[in-house]
Amino acid sequence: MLPAPLRKLLTSRISGLITTPDVRKGGFGSSTLSRWVRAGLLERVVPQVYRDPRQPPPPIQHVAAAHLYALTRDTLALVTGHCALALMGVPGFSLAALPVVLVSHGMRLRLADATFTFLQTRQPCRLAMRVAGVGVTDPIRAVADLAIDPGVDDRTLVQALYDLRNMGLLEPVDAVERWRALGKHPGAVRLRGLVDQGVLEHESHAELDTFRRVFLAHPPPPDCQVKVTARHTVDYMYIFCGLVLEYYGEAAHADRVDHDATRIFTFKQLGLDALVITKSMTTDGVALANLVHDTRRRLEAEVLAGRRPRPALPVQPPRLTPLRTHAPFG
Repeated sequence: MLPAPLRKLLTSRISGLITTPDVRKGGFGSSTLSRWVRAGLLERVVPQVYRDPRQPPPPIQHVAAAHLYALTRDTLALVTGHCALALMGVPGFSLAALPVVLVSHGMRLRLADATFTFLQTRQPCRLAMRVAGVGVTDPIRAVADLAIDPGVDDRTLVQALYDLRNMGLLEPVDAVERWRALGKHPGAVRLRGLVDQGVLEHESHAELDTFRRVFLAHPPPPDCQVKVTARHTVDYMYIFCGLVLEYYGEAAHADRVDHDATRIFTFKQLGLDALVITKSMTTDGVALANLVHDTRRRLEAEVLAGRRPRPALPVQPPRLTPLRTHAPFG
C-alpha cells in the first residue's frame, strides 16, 4: 500500500497525478517508486508523472500529464490551443482533444508515443489561469495557436472569437495588436486575414452575415458595435440620426422578452430610434435595406430641420474601424 501522505496527495488533486519530485519530497527514492509501479500501486503516465491505476482518470488527466511533463523539462509550460479554450469554458471545445503545450524555443519532445505535443515559442507568454494545477495561456495566444491547425475551419475559428468576446475574454483591438506582435506565426497570420475580412466588427456569424448581405450590398452601411451608454453597446447604428439596429438571433434572444423590451425602452428614453432585425427579415435583403434607409433618411431630415436632436454618445472604447456615420448620407 502507498504511504498515507501520497494516497492523500493523489486523491486531493483533481488531475489524480503525482510526480517524481512529489515522491522524493515524501522521503522516498527511485527504487521504492519503481517497486510501487511493479506492484501496480502506481502507473506511469509519462516519465516522472504517475496515477493510481485503480481510479478512473478524470477528463483533465491527460492534459495535466502533458503540462507536468513539460514542467520537468522546461520553466515555461502553458497549455494552449483547443484544450486551453476548453479549460476556459468556451463552447465547442473539449478536453478530449490532443493537448498542446507552449514551451521555450529549442525544447524537444522525446517521447515516441506521446499523446500530446509541444509548441516552441520565443515570444513572452502570459499565464491567464490555473485549472487543477494546469497553467493555461491567455485567450488571445490560445486562439492563435488553435489557428495553426488546418483541421479547424474558418467558421469554427471565428465562432471561438465571438464566444471569447462575448465571455469578456477578448477585446478586438488588443487581440489584433498581439497577433501582429506574433509576426509570422501561422495562426496569427491566419487570424489577421480574418480580421481584414471584418469578422471582429461583430459578435456573431448572423450579425456578420446580415451586415454583408443587407448593409454592404445596399449601402451606406451603419457603424457596428457602438456604445450608446456605459452599459449598452448596439449591433449597428447610424449615429447622425440616432437610428439603432439590433439583431435578435433565435438562440441568443430566446426567453428574453422583458430584457429586450427594457433595452429598447432605454434607447427610446435617450432619444434614439430602434429597429429590430431577425433572421427571417434578412431573407429579403432589398426590402429590409429599403426600410432601414427610408427610416434613416426621414430621421436625418428631422435632425437637419432641427426637429430632432443629435444623439450624445459616451467616449467609445478603442475600435478597429473608426466611426463613419456622424454625417448624414441622404
